[in-house]
Amino acid sequence: MSHIDAEKLVTIWEDRRAVQNLMGIFSGHYLLKKEKDIVSSLFSAREDICLGVNTGYYDGRAAVEGYYEAIHRKNLLTTELIMAKYPGEFQSKTPEEAYGCGLLNYKPLDTPVVEIAGDSKTARGIWTCRNSYSDLTAGGPVTFYEWGWVAADFVKEDAGWKIWHLLILNDVHVQAGLQYYEADRPYPPVPGFEAMAEFRMPEPNVKVTLRAPYSPDRGPTPAPEVPAPYETFDPAHSYGRKEA
Repeated sequence: MSHIDAEKLVTIWEDRRAVQNLMGIFSGHYLLKKEKDIVSSLFSAREDICLGVNTGYYDGRAAVEGYYEAIHRKNLLTTELIMAKYPGEFQSKTPEEAYGCGLLNYKPLDTPVVEIAGDSKTARGIWTCRNSYSDLTAGGPVTFYEWGWVAADFVKEDAGWKIWHLLILNDVHVQAGLQYYEADRPYPPVPGFEAMAEFRMPEPNVKVTLRAPYSPDRGPTPAPEVPAPYETFDPAHSYGRKEA
């Protein structure tokens, strides 16, 4: 093996490590309730970033920022309601210090497959995600199971590797204690938490079914495309929005 070959392999190894570290930080931002920082610190500076979920794409910078800003507003509301409901638990803490209380969610990512483009300008990666998380509802705290896939295109910028296109697709999203295919069963409203019933996340600005959740009559549903070695970015093999 020539010196150039060895140098190239080291570069690929460093790039793969950087991409996996980036997604580890992404996961940690959910755990530490830093969702409001995800776009500014982890996504590309480009305007054509996007986030795909089961029901469609948040396409473009404004839409992705709006999605994560809504999670931030939900965190603020949850903190406010829990502090009001249990004031004795917080002593002299400010809402800023208690921010994110009552919530646990971090999207653990495993079984990675990461490919760096031959030109070292972009990368692709896919992970499985098996998560259980708590959420505050009008009926009080509820736990949900969330199993599926996280996949992304990455782009190398002056600041290093950044997320370009992101997919968060669930096969299962179900309230704890129910069968995978059952609809949620909301608990009766709890005084002090009624405001949670009014909160709504913004809808994707491009509505399309990217993945149907599991049901007994769902047909064969392949996993999202697993990255294969490639030389340069090709929109046909991208986790971003596909044109109709």
